[in-house]
Amino acid sequence: MDAATRPLWIAAGVAGALAVLQAITWSHRDPNRSDAQGSRGARREWPEILVFGDSLTERGYEEGGWCAALQNMYVGRAHVFPAGFGGYNTRFALSMLADLLGPPPVSPRALVATVWFGANDAALQDKGHGWVHVPIDEYTRNLAEIVQAVKRHATHVVVLTPPRIDGEGRLAFQVAKYGAGATGELERIDSENRRYAAAAVGVAETAGVLHVDVYSAMAADPRWREMLVDGLHFTPFGQRFVFDRLREVLATVPDLAVDALPRQFRHCTELKRK
Repeated sequence: MDAATRPLWIAAGVAGALAVLQAITWSHRDPNRSDAQGSRGARREWPEILVFGDSLTERGYEEGGWCAALQNMYVGRAHVFPAGFGGYNTRFALSMLADLLGPPPVSPRALVATVWFGANDAALQDKGHGWVHVPIDEYTRNLAEIVQAVKRHATHVVVLTPPRIDGEGRLAFQVAKYGAGATGELERIDSENRRYAAAAVGVAETAGVLHVDVYSAMAADPRWREMLVDGLHFTPFGQRFVFDRLREVLATVPDLAVDALPRQFRHCTELKRK
């Protein structure tokens, strides 16, 4: 990380930590409250951004994480609500979706929601993480159902595809973690992630929502192995890569531009004594 980008990521880390501390249960928020604009004595309701997914979302609040950077981008204008669950596949996600989202609101409570599943669904069925495997046909149906449900709660939805898998990196991580107990067998392979990534793009296009093809973007970058800390999850460099690709997609929607969102409270310079 060079000196020019370090301050951004320090700020992003702080913003991410604050977002986690401030987040409350999604389903308990009422977007139709009469005090939504923050009448005196009532808590102001901020524009919301939901990030929903597996460990790739959960770990988006690590140092330099993409979720933290997203909160930093919209700081003072919108709250990012973290809903990342390590080890989850689309089957698990569907089982708790109603509890997470609550009943459909009269109008969408979220400005935008990201949906990022598939890395676990694509795990090989007959290997160590086979219990999280979901066949691709079911994955496609599940993801489509998740997207349709989230669309009722968010003005915009962005689907992210599973990333590339670095087999050598996965095996090296296995040895580092388990030592002599390492199996030496891959529980995930890149070709499967490619298939599930294509399915995710298809779901997004059919549903008419935005998408970030993380897999293809990584495949087009010769540095892609540097983006992965264990062959699957992202290094700070990889986190930044994901955030940059997401930011490019968000930039295509005028009402998601940072300047399009008013500050929720006045800038300090407007409060200084004259």
